[in-house]
Amino acid sequence: KSDISGVMEGLLTYIVDTRDEFKFKTGDEKSLAKKLQGELDEKRDTLTDAEILVFEANIMEHKKMSSDFDKKQLPLKILANSFFGSFGAPYLFPWGEMDSAEEITCTGRQYLRLMVKHFTEKHGFRALVGDTDGFNFAIPEGVEDVKYVCTAGHWKTSKYTSGEELSGLQAVLAEFNEVYMEGRMGLDIDDICESTINFRRKNYANLIDGKVKLVGNSIKSKAMPIYIEEFI
Repeated sequence: KSDISGVMEGLLTYIVDTRDEFKFKTGDEKSLAKKLQGELDEKRDTLTDAEILVFEANIMEHKKMSSDFDKKQLPLKILANSFFGSFGAPYLFPWGEMDSAEEITCTGRQYLRLMVKHFTEKHGFRALVGDTDGFNFAIPEGVEDVKYVCTAGHWKTSKYTSGEELSGLQAVLAEFNEVYMEGRMGLDIDDICESTINFRRKNYANLIDGKVKLVGNSIKSKAMPIYIEEFI
């Protein structure tokens, strides 16, 4: 009997790698749309109607691509999460391994505490609320004065040149990734919000580029109180 080894490892790697690819493309397309919108706002008075239409069409195309990639990464994220959930439930899942599942969650908590300490104690950010594997922070005044010389030695900083000096939020992020993140782990910035309201655990409203983004099942529910809906 012949058997191909490494199938399960290959399957899990494919799920994670493909999800990462779609997630990164989601962010890239969103950034391109935002960049083009900034150029359009700056040059609008000097452009012809035809040129404005070209700008707007390109912006809409990048926004659509960002939305499409986001929809592709989400089911892979759910699938990967379900693998971990099963791993920590050996009484339901025949291949569960509680010790390993506990080690993963323990490591995650330690890295979250390290991230909060790095952002708050070293750089003056204010921690607002934690959400599973991330945190919302209030950005301090003067963050643009933060400098960091990048080594480009982490996969999250490989887009930079070794020795390049970064500033502001990108400097804080690159420093954390290069100093503390190992292997596949890396820290991203999902959104930069103008303001946020935290209603309860894992339920908040973010104001991003003039639009309100709702996060959490309770806040999206029809059972949400009318006065909160009207306030938002």
